[in-house]
Parts: sequence; structure tokens; C-alpha cells
Amino acid sequence: MALIIANCAYNLTFFSDARLASLSSRLGNDSVNEVVGRISNVVRSRLSKRPESGQNPIQSAVSRNHSVELFTDRVAAKKYIQLYFERVHPLLPFLERAGFESIALSNNLDEVLANSKPWVCLYHAVLALGSQHDGEGSFEPCTGKSWKIFAVSLAYFPELLLHNDSLPTLEAMTAMSAFSLSVSCLAIEHVIISEAGRRAQNLAGANFTGRSAQRYSRCFWVLYAIEKMSSFQIGRSSVFVDGDISCPLPRVSEATFGGFDYLLSFLRYARIISRALTFLFCVGVANKPTSYHLETTEQLKKELEDWRLSLPDNGFRPGGTIRPETVQGPVERQAATFIHYLYAHMNLIINRNTLLHLVKSSDQAYSKERQAAASDIHKSCRLIVELTTLIEVEPHTNIWILATIPLAALFVLFDSVVHNPRQPETYSNLALLDMAAGHFSRLEYCSNGTLPGSLISEFSHVARTYVNGIQSRDSVPAGPHRDSVKDTSLLPGGSLQDKGSVNGVSPEITRTQPAAAQDLVMTTSGEQLRTVGEAGAEFPGSSESFEPFGSMDYTIDAFGGNISGEPSLGTNVLDLFNNFLPDLDPMLYHGMPGNFDLNMQLGGNDQMP
Repeated sequence: MALIIANCAYNLTFFSDARLASLSSRLGNDSVNEVVGRISNVVRSRLSKRPESGQNPIQSAVSRNHSVELFTDRVAAKKYIQLYFERVHPLLPFLERAGFESIALSNNLDEVLANSKPWVCLYHAVLALGSQHDGEGSFEPCTGKSWKIFAVSLAYFPELLLHNDSLPTLEAMTAMSAFSLSVSCLAIEHVIISEAGRRAQNLAGANFTGRSAQRYSRCFWVLYAIEKMSSFQIGRSSVFVDGDISCPLPRVSEATFGGFDYLLSFLRYARIISRALTFLFCVGVANKPTSYHLETTEQLKKELEDWRLSLPDNGFRPGGTIRPETVQGPVERQAATFIHYLYAHMNLIINRNTLLHLVKSSDQAYSKERQAAASDIHKSCRLIVELTTLIEVEPHTNIWILATIPLAALFVLFDSVVHNPRQPETYSNLALLDMAAGHFSRLEYCSNGTLPGSLISEFSHVARTYVNGIQSRDSVPAGPHRDSVKDTSLLPGGSLQDKGSVNGVSPEITRTQPAAAQDLVMTTSGEQLRTVGEAGAEFPGSSESFEPFGSMDYTIDAFGGNISGEPSLGTNVLDLFNNFLPDLDPMLYHGMPGNFDLNMQLGGNDQMP
């Protein structure tokens, strides 16, 4: 089980106990609990698994005399460096190529590596990134040539923490942060990126000039962007304090695609994330009134839309006339896909937060806002799922694109189907769920079973089985003996009398219309149930007309959101792709909270208190 804090209410891959209870109540069975239980068992197994003897590159990188075995193949190194600057650098342009290559390809490289541990970390992290793009990466840690090279940087990382702040140290940590964005580094991503961000802020008062100022500016802003993204995805506070930033923005021609400044657009998006983290998703605003949250989300929507419109309509603009798959060049297409995912994910999160707080409000004047928010949620999920065909299922692909954002879309669609099985979009949502499930099955196939994506596919099966059951019950003709009796079969999964109450209330529903024309919708508190019909018709017990899809009247628990400021217990499905990393300092390990990480690394058998 994982512990997640209240400001992670937007973490859509997290299944709290309350969310599971809400889903089970709607389904009328424990199928979701069973799937999440299997996922939890797999997570525990993965986070407690040790590599077999001789397969740990972090350990093998250090020889018997406790010296690090450096990568010495100069021919391969030259190829990796070229691949790095062709495939990685345009998207994360923190290095000055001429300055780096003047040392990395020179005859005195050995002398530099012998005298500079930061340069050892930087050099091997760059080689590892290039090696990934040469087909030598791995979906799991401690395997593959890329990880063997990166292990040299990891072996020196604890010592790097003790070094004084300097540009070489910052560049080394930035390179390691770039490598940590891959799925194999999910366990240590936050630790490396956070430390790099802290160093970047520490150097703000160094007063660099000339080329040093340019080098610092590149590192600072690349770290700012990826650290904000990492904090947003993980659900933790950012180490960057925006009010203290005075570093000028860099001009990097390598990150420009046909006149489009990719880095600048990425930084503008990161700024929107920062504002969302500060004004919407922090504990300090959890108990603010609904009006505050609605005003804030409206402002963030405007900023996000302005950002979208600032993108060129040549495949890079979400919702533009040209699709991203038409963009030429692998790097450019990867950048276009990334931008579309950034937009869709933020739009999904903001509108979901809007809907959550509209659910809290009983004001009927918010009906149109609910419809608009729900419609935007559906569009975002559709965009995310449709673009999974453009994702490179490779070890070097960013974990946000490979798993985090598609998972978020899948679970929102799943919630939509379960809580609104009779909405007009149900069957298109089921098709999208199947497409998303196909992506995760492809992920398992491409990783040779390393990443158990097929477990995610079971949510699609649960949703389809549930809808088929609802359809079967609705297709039963309503005879005279059924028109006036109390009937709870409309409740998803069968009678509530068999499953108990909802939030402590045992409702009774008198049905006076055919089942096919009815749906069951819960109010915000879950204390009442009302029956509504199609096409705006009202039935006894209803308080308003039915709104196609836009109603989306979930309970707050259905969102999985915790807006009370209290911590929640549950399972983060994203941990399916996490791993246990041995031989790292326990203070650096960012694995599953609880009894695994520290205890396992110390080799003890006793449970931590």
C-alpha cells in the first residue's frame, strides 16, 4: 500500500480505499478490488525482488579494489555522443555541444575523468542516453548495456552529493536527471531530479558571466521544466520557488523546429504547472471555498488555452488542423506527441478538478459548467488514447508518455463508464478503453513481460462486462407486474439490498417507467438517489432533467480525490512499473513507502516499526 497526501487528489493512477469502495458499490461486486489486489501483489513482488548474483551493474561497476570501472570504448563512445546530440539534446538542450565534445573526444579525457568526479557522472550519463537510442536500453533497472554505463554515474552519485555547488556538478546531475525520466528509473527519478533542482537554485547567486552564464541558464531551465513535470506527476511540492528565480531564459537554436521554439513552449507549460501546484493542488488551499477553486481553474484554463494557441498549427498545436503524425522527423514527431500529451493531461486534470468541486455544489446554475467540463474531459481522454499509436514503446521513452498519462486517461474513462453506464458515449468510451488496454498489452509485449501491462487491460474487461450486464437487464420487457413494484435492479451490479447501503443509507426506488429509459444518478453526498430519464424527461424522484454525458454526477469518492487535507491509503497502479534498486544508499532510494525499501537494503528480516 502506498501513502499519498491530500495535494495528490489529481493523481488519477491512485486507487484509495474510498475510491475502491465507491466503484465496488456501483459495480455490485468486488471485481475492481480483485484487480487492484493482484496489482498490489505484483507491486510488492517487484519492489522486493533482488537481481540474481552477478546481474547488478551498480555493484559490478565497482571493482574489487573499490575503484569504478569506467567505459573505455572510444569508438562506441563517439557513436553514443552523436546519438545523444541527435535524439536527446533537441528536447533537453542543457549541454553546450562544442564544449562537451572538446573534452569527451579529446586525448586528455582520461586525465579529466581521473581528476573530476562530476565529469565522470556527466560523461557516462550522456553515453548511457546515447546507448539507449542505439537499441541497448532496458525496461528494467540493472540490465542492459545502457544501465551498465549509467551505473558508473550512480556509483559516484552519493559522492557527488558531497561536492560543492559548481557548473560541472549541475551539468552532471542534469544529465542523470534526463536518464532518470525513463521507466527503468522510476524508483530514483524524484531523488535525482530534486537534488539537481536544489543545486540549480543554490547557484542562482553565483553571478556567472559569458559562456558560464549560458551553460548555467540552459541547465537551470531544463531542470525547471522536468522538475515541475516530475513533481506534478508524483504529487509532491516543487523544489523551485518561482518568486526567487532571476535566471534569464536561454536561446537554444538546437531546440527550434522550423521556427518553433520548443524549449520556450515547454517552459511556458511548466509555468502553468507551477501555478496549478501552488494555487490549486496544495494542502493550503484544500479547504478553501468552492468559489475559489472554480475561479482558479477558470484562470488556469484560460492560460492553458492561450498556451495552446501560441503553438504553430503545423502538427504541434493540439486541436489544430494538422495532426501530429504528419510531422516529419523522429525528433520533431516525438516533440509534437509530447506537446499534445502535455496539453491533454493538464486539460484533463483541470476539468476533472472543476467537476469535482461542481459536484460539491448543489447550485443548479452550474449545470452548463458541468457539461462543459465533462465534455472537455472526454475530449482529452480521447486525444490521449488515440495518440498511443504514436508512442515509441522503447526504454528511452519518457515514463510520463509511456505510462503515466495513458493510465490517467484509462482510469477516467473507466470511472465514466462505471458511474454513467447509460450515457450516449458509453460504447465509444469502451472502444477507447480497449485501445488504451492494447497500448499496455503492447508495452508488456515489447518489454518481454518485464512491465506487466496486461493487468491494466483487465479494467477494460470489467467495464465491458458491467455494461453488458446493464444492457441485458434493460432489455427485459417491463410487464404490468413490474411497473408499480419497488425494484432496485436498476442499481449497477444488482440490488443494493444484497450489497448493503450506500454511505449508510438503504435506498428504495419505485420504478414507474421502463428500465431502458432510466438511469441512476447519485447526489454529491450519496445520501439520496434519484431516477432520471433520457432526452430531458423527468420521473418521480428526480430533481432535474437528464443531461447527456455532461451530468457526470459522481460522488466525490468516485473521483478518487481527497480534498479534506487528510492522507489516504491505497494503491498507486503506476507502481506496476516500479522496481527495487539494490546497493543504493537507503536515503536515496525512492521506492515503495513502508517496510520494503530500507529494511530490504539493510538485509534485515524484521519489519520496520
